[in-house]
Amino acid sequence: MPEVHHRDVSGGTARAAVFGVSDGLVSNMGLILGVAGAGPAPSV
Repeated sequence: MPEVHHRDVSGGTARAAVFGVSDGLVSNMGLILGVAGAGPAPSV
């Protein structure tokens, strides 16, 4: 019978944490830049 290799899923937590932090940073920066860009310009 051939040997079956399975992926080690124990490292998935670190990977999920990295992608979660990255996603959170992108979302927050988008919100901050959107609010800053929507503010009235002092001189047009």
